[in-house]
Amino acid sequence: MAHEQKNVASHVHPIQKQTTVTMRRAKIVPFKKNITNSLFKKDLFEKKWKKCKYQKIKMIHIKALKTRNAQI
Repeated sequence: MAHEQKNVASHVHPIQKQTTVTMRRAKIVPFKKNITNSLFKKDLFEKKWKKCKYQKIKMIHIKALKTRNAQI
């Protein structure tokens, strides 16, 4: 399986190859054998990242509300 992934990455642009490798190491995107399109992987990655960012903002917002309530 690892060998297959190497072959997939080899015909991708070098910079793109680097990002896919780091993403795989971070285990952000579930890499499956049948997903060979790096653009699809990138899309998954961005969606997850946006979701993560949104959750962080939400958490900060809740914290702010709590502190404001405490002051009142």
